[in-house]
Amino acid sequence: MATSPDTVLRLVHGVKLPPIGPLQAVGIDDWAIRKEQTYGTLVGDLDRQRPIDLLPDRSSTTVAEWLRRNPGIAVITRDRSSEYARAATMGAPAALQVADRWHLVKGGPIPCRCGGVKPGQWRPAV
Repeated sequence: MATSPDTVLRLVHGVKLPPIGPLQAVGIDDWAIRKEQTYGTLVGDLDRQRPIDLLPDRSSTTVAEWLRRNPGIAVITRDRSSEYARAATMGAPAALQVADRWHLVKGGPIPCRCGGVKPGQWRPAV
């Protein structure tokens, strides 16, 4: 069955996601609503390895508000965007901010200690 990209996006936006439990670690990244025109923010639960929300833009205020509505987040993985860094600092100031593996590899060499930490074992490096 043929369908347009707009139809797929409308269906994705209409899907009700199951309620999420308490969150410990989330990942935030861009997603294209309209490629090269409009971008939003995808929020994923790193422990359960599933998407949990699609935000309408990638502004620091929108992401920070979402983080405030979901207290208890200890780890936020993100790219090196200053908007996401600002959002994490404003919305979850106690959370550890981590550059995710994909962005580290694609963004150039940055010193880090990754040490094979698995979901559920998040803790700051000493």
